[in-house]
Amino acid sequence: MLITARMSALRRALAVGALTAANVAPLHAQSPGSGSQAGTLACEPTTAAVLRLPAGFCGILVAEVSRPRHVAIAQNGDVYVSFQGRRDAPTPAERGGVVMLRDTNGDGRADSRHYVGEESGTGVALRGGYLYFATNTAVLRYRVVNGVPAPTPDTIVEGLPDRPGEPTKSIAFSDDGSLLVSIGAATDACAPAPAPPPVAAPGAAPAAGPPQKGDDPCRQLATRAGIWRFHPARTHQRLDRARRWATGIRNAVALAWDPTTRALYGVSHGRSMLARWSGFTARHDLELPAEEFVRIDRGREYGWPYCYYDPRQGGLVLSPEYGGDGRAVGRCASKTPPIYAFPAHWGPNDLLFYTGSQFPARYRGGAFVALHGRVNPGVVFVPFAGGQVSGGNEEFARPAAGVAAGTLRPNGLAQGPDGSLYIAEDGTGRVWRVWFTGGR
Repeated sequence: MLITARMSALRRALAVGALTAANVAPLHAQSPGSGSQAGTLACEPTTAAVLRLPAGFCGILVAEVSRPRHVAIAQNGDVYVSFQGRRDAPTPAERGGVVMLRDTNGDGRADSRHYVGEESGTGVALRGGYLYFATNTAVLRYRVVNGVPAPTPDTIVEGLPDRPGEPTKSIAFSDDGSLLVSIGAATDACAPAPAPPPVAAPGAAPAAGPPQKGDDPCRQLATRAGIWRFHPARTHQRLDRARRWATGIRNAVALAWDPTTRALYGVSHGRSMLARWSGFTARHDLELPAEEFVRIDRGREYGWPYCYYDPRQGGLVLSPEYGGDGRAVGRCASKTPPIYAFPAHWGPNDLLFYTGSQFPARYRGGAFVALHGRVNPGVVFVPFAGGQVSGGNEEFARPAAGVAAGTLRPNGLAQGPDGSLYIAEDGTGRVWRVWFTGGR
C-alpha cells in the first residue's frame, strides 16, 4: 500500500514549493470552466514550432513534467498528471505519483504545483470529490479538498500483478460509477520464457533458442490481459474471476468510457516476435500484429493469446504458439474482433472520446488516440457516427517539420472544461493544451 508520510510531504513541499490547502482558492469559489478559457489565450509560436496541428488549431505549453503518463482535468481547470519516476530518486517528487498543476494568473501556463504519492503509475481520474490513481500494483483514492489531494490515500484495489510483463494499469468509470481497470499481459503470447539457446562453437554467433508453444489454456488470463470491475468506494479489493469484465485483451493502456454509446472502449498494444516461428519473417513482425481498437462489452473474449489481428486478411488469425501458420483462423472465429485496427507498433497509450463544443462539430463523438510508439508517434482522430467508426484515422498532432525524432511521444489525453484538448508526452516531458481558433 502506498502511503505518503507526513515528513515526506513536508520535505516535498519545501523542495518544490507545493501548494497547500491554506493557499489554494476553494474549488467552489470558481465556476466550472473558469480560469483560462481557450478564447482568452494567445497562441504560442513556440508550440507551432514543435506541434503540427490542423488548420485553425493552436496551442500552449502548460507545464514540463518528467515522464508524464495520463491526465485528468477538474472543472475549475486544475490539471492532474500521473508520472513515472525512479525508486532510488533522492526526493519523493522524483519517485513517481501525481502532480496537480494550477494556472493562477490566467495565462494558460501552470505556475503552481502540488505532488502526491511516491510510486510510478498511469491511470488517473477525478470522480465524486476524489482523485483515483492507478500505480503498477494498486488503485488509490485521495480525497480532494480545495483542489489538493490529501496526503494519505485509501487503497481501493491492491495486489495487482506487476513485472514481469506489462506493469501499467489504466482506469475508467462506467455510467453506473463502476471502476474499470485494465491489466496487461505478462508475456508476448502466453508462452514460457524461451529455452536456453544451444551452446555455440568458439567464435561463432550464439544460436537462437527454439520458440515455445503457448500455455493452453493460458493461465495468465486469470489475473491479466483483460478488464476488471471494482466498487469505487470499497477498500482492499482484490482480483477474482467474479470481477472480470472482459478477457483476451493483451494490453489496453488506452481505455475510455464513451458517454454517447454508453460503452467501454480500449486500444490494445499488439504482440510481436512472430519472426521466431517458421514461415514468419521480420516483415511479419513489422506489419501484421495490429494494434486493436475494441469495444469492450462485458463477458466478451477478444482473442489474446490465441489470436492476433492480421490487417491484410481483415480478421483474427491463429497465433503460431497455438498452431497458426499465418492463415488459419481456428478458434479465433469465436473471438470478438476489433472495430478498427492501427498498424503494428504505433503504441496506443490513451483514448479520449470528444464531447465538447470548442472544436468543430465534426469532432464531437469521435475518438482521439495518443500514439506513443517509435513508429509514427503523435495524436490521431478516428471519426464515429451512429456509434460506429465512420472513417480512417486522421493525423491531428505530429512533430513539426525539423523537430528531432522522439520530441513528441504522447502518453495522455484529456478534455478541459472549455473543450480544449490536453496532450501529455514524455519525449521531452511536456503537457500541451490545444484549442480551435476559428473557421469551421
